[in-house]
Amino acid sequence: MLGSFQQGAAFRLVLGRVRTVALQWSRHFRIDESLFDAWLGIERHRKVSDLPLSLRQRQDLEAAACQPPERSPLDRALEVIIKRIGDHALNSDSLATALRMSRRSLYYLFERQNLTPNEAIRNIRLECCKEALGDPRQQSRKVIDIALNFGFSSAAAFSRQFKQRYGFQPLAFREVMLRQAAPRS
Repeated sequence: MLGSFQQGAAFRLVLGRVRTVALQWSRHFRIDESLFDAWLGIERHRKVSDLPLSLRQRQDLEAAACQPPERSPLDRALEVIIKRIGDHALNSDSLATALRMSRRSLYYLFERQNLTPNEAIRNIRLECCKEALGDPRQQSRKVIDIALNFGFSSAAAFSRQFKQRYGFQPLAFREVMLRQAAPRS
């Protein structure tokens, strides 16, 4: 006859194998571990307030549970780009400075996306301009005002890059989008 410690260890081993098989077969398969815990005599604390901790330790645990998960460096980079999209001086150097990382680290971060930081900035700017040009509420705005608003410094560069990316001149794109949005009679 096995002792209770050995029985518990054997049972935990079997339970581990059951979990592995369950995860392989279905992500919706759940095991009610409270029955196993009761059988093994394990007492689990369900709430932080049930734990035998000092007030400071309890506050630290509760604060840690409420903090949002850590964002990836790429997510932080994209967030900075979007926040500063209208800044004409936004480039790979200023982005690296804002993220407190080296220029090489920044390039490596975007290299995994098959982009350079400057290409990512340009693509986001172009996409924002495309959305604004296609928005019927912004039809009274000049194309150059939209381009300048999203960080382009010249009309010629904006027009050339927009046509290269979308196959239309910005004004022609706007006309097509507004025609499609207009109600048909």
